[in-house]
Amino acid sequence: MSRKRYFKTEHDAGDHRVIRYLEFRGELCTRQIEVSRGRWRFAWQSPDLRNPLIADVPLSTLALAEANAVTRQAFDDAWATAQARGRHTLIADVPWEHSACCAQAVRVGRTVMVAGTNATDDQWQVVGLDDAYAQTVFILQRIERALHQVGAAPEDIVRTRVFVTDTASLPDVVRAHAEFFADIRPVTTLAVVQSLIMPGLLVTIEADALIASAD
Repeated sequence: MSRKRYFKTEHDAGDHRVIRYLEFRGELCTRQIEVSRGRWRFAWQSPDLRNPLIADVPLSTLALAEANAVTRQAFDDAWATAQARGRHTLIADVPWEHSACCAQAVRVGRTVMVAGTNATDDQWQVVGLDDAYAQTVFILQRIERALHQVGAAPEDIVRTRVFVTDTASLPDVVRAHAEFFADIRPVTTLAVVQSLIMPGLLVTIEADALIASAD
């Protein structure tokens, strides 16, 4: 039984009406627009992006007369506008981010903030145990993937904050950071902290980016 590729649903949510537009692009790939309380909420799910990318923008920022009048072209236009103007939230599938209601990365307009990122894999196991260089390389690769998923790139990074648990790790951390950012040269803060969230983690890195163009 095949599903419709694009359809609209409506339902009451207490004191307001929710209108949802959903497009299927294969079994696991969807784009969804939800109109609720005068705002548009966009969600994107695909096989190569396991965690949802969510954008949220006010109705007033979109060139649409009424939510009820959304056509397929308006759907695509609204989606493009959200990419440039919305608040995009990249949610990682890790216990900490779910319990604390926080995100891996957030983009608002041209500005992107990537949360403190550590060297843990999908099973929440430490990668590069006792190897600060390996952990730093893995972290920077995770940050790069997060940036790409919200429409940014490493070249857009303007600041990093690096936290290490032992001064003896600094040379390896600095070497990996220098290799990654040789042609970018963001401003950087290095700090030594007592410990990180899990035993075995030697370094965590935050990154801020400013996208050169919002197109």
